[in-house]
Amino acid sequence: VPLLVTFARSESDGVRMQALWTLANLAVHPEFRQEIARERTIPALLDSFRDPAPGTHHSLTQAARALSNLVVTSENRAETMAHVGGEAILRCALSESNEVQQAVARVIVNLSYEVGVAMQL
Repeated sequence: VPLLVTFARSESDGVRMQALWTLANLAVHPEFRQEIARERTIPALLDSFRDPAPGTHHSLTQAARALSNLVVTSENRAETMAHVGGEAILRCALSESNEVQQAVARVIVNLSYEVGVAMQL
C-alpha cells in the first residue's frame, strides 16, 4: 500500500491512474480499508481533487472510486471531512467529465450515510 500511495502522487497520469485504480479495487474489501487509510491515502486522494491537471479525468475517476470505497466507514468519513474534503469533492464534481461526475456522486452518496457529514457538504 505505501508504494501505491507514492505512485498515486506520481507526475505521470498513467502511473497515477493505475495506482488509484488498484487502491479503489483494494478498498472494496473491508480488511484493507483501514490499512489503506493508515497510509495517509485519504489526503493524497483529496489533493488530486484540489488541483486536477488538465486531461487527468481517468485519474480523478479512479481517485473518486477509491475514496468512495474508503468512506463507507465512519472513521474514514471523519478523516475525509477533517481534511476539508467536502470542498475538494464538490469542486471535483464540477468536472466536465461525466465519468468523474458519476464517481464523485458515489463519494457523496457514501459520505451522506452520516447525517453530520451530509450537513457539512
